[in-house]
Amino acid sequence: QGNKITKTGNHPASLTFDHGGSPTLEMGSLPDKCIIGSNNNQSENLHIQTGLTLGTLTGGTTRMEFRTDGEIRIPGDNQKVTIGAGQDLQLYHNGTHNYIYSYNGNLELRHAVGGADEPFLKAIPNGAVEIYHNSVKRLEATSDGATVTGSLLIDAEGTDEGAATLLTLDNFINDIGLEYTWIDFTFRDTNGNATPQVKIGAQAQDPSGSQTQEGTADFVVQ
Repeated sequence: QGNKITKTGNHPASLTFDHGGSPTLEMGSLPDKCIIGSNNNQSENLHIQTGLTLGTLTGGTTRMEFRTDGEIRIPGDNQKVTIGAGQDLQLYHNGTHNYIYSYNGNLELRHAVGGADEPFLKAIPNGAVEIYHNSVKRLEATSDGATVTGSLLIDAEGTDEGAATLLTLDNFINDIGLEYTWIDFTFRDTNGNATPQVKIGAQAQDPSGSQTQEGTADFVVQ
């Protein structure tokens, strides 16, 4: 059955490594958990290394470092943290950029404050990228553009009049397929007071009818 280290009196079952003044490492078990740790009086960090020279504990490469300040570090570039039975989620830094890879299912950013389970952002493989506000989808990247659910605010406070293009609607009247299509603009001053709306629209009949109107138009707000 191998060697045993047994609890004695008030002392837990543990194995201690002491190098005479250098960090003291202890491995042991308590009734509810197993522990690998260093002496609380020492300031050195706990390293997990590979490639050590046996008998000297030198020449190894640190793969993970548990620091006394509470940080956990993976110091090597391109060293991946993989999660899942099939290594389905991977996180790493390649020396220049940071990457999150999902190899199975959606990639979602969610919150659980107060017991909630609500999405912030959802990325669907070969599909949409969705952004949510309070569990309501407000922005979705689609195969031919993007869809905004609700109102869209373009805040150009501080922009000189005529100095920049704020919004361009390119060919927004193109085989509309609706009886009436209107785009409403409400301009607000710095106090949030609304000025009269500007309405831009086009009238078109059902495409199945004989009088369908088709056309293109560009509109620029500056």
